Amino acid sequence: MNEIVLRASTTRSFIPSAVIRWRTDFGILHIEFQRPDGSTLGARADGHGVAERPASFNRDQENIILATFDGIERAHDWVLKNRLGFEYDFKGIFGIAFGKADWHDSGARDCSCLVLEGAEEGAKNFLLNRDLRIWQATPRDILASPRVAILQAEKKMLREQRFVMR
Repeated sequence: MNEIVLRASTTRSFIPSAVIRWRTDFGILHIEFQRPDGSTLGARADGHGVAERPASFNRDQENIILATFDGIERAHDWVLKNRLGFEYDFKGIFGIAFGKADWHDSGARDCSCLVLEGAEEGAKNFLLNRDLRIWQATPRDILASPRVAILQAEKKMLREQRFVMR
């Protein structure tokens, strides 16, 4: 793999993941950019928020799906330049859980919000309806976008989530 991709996954033991799983009834709970060396750029609730992480930080992830969209490199670069160091948006996660569209910390990002913002601002690629507030989106919404191509996934995940590889 010689390009940046989206890495979607599950981490079973984390409270924000459980909240998203409960609300969306979906097996994929996290999404971020992955580089060719396996390192990632994304928002996590690990105390570092939006950060670059070595590949070794992905050990506890399961159900990996790799995907792409037009302009993903520009989206990645925009996030790296404009959002590195932002805090994790816990308020937004609980807003998703309780269906509160206005629960969002404007100075923080969750994983899906970060990917969508990068796509829209960096790549000028609107993966979802432009009227949807980016902080309301989940990994399920991104992976279901007709503008996102699934590159690789466990057969079990393709079957359970009804994804089609392109």
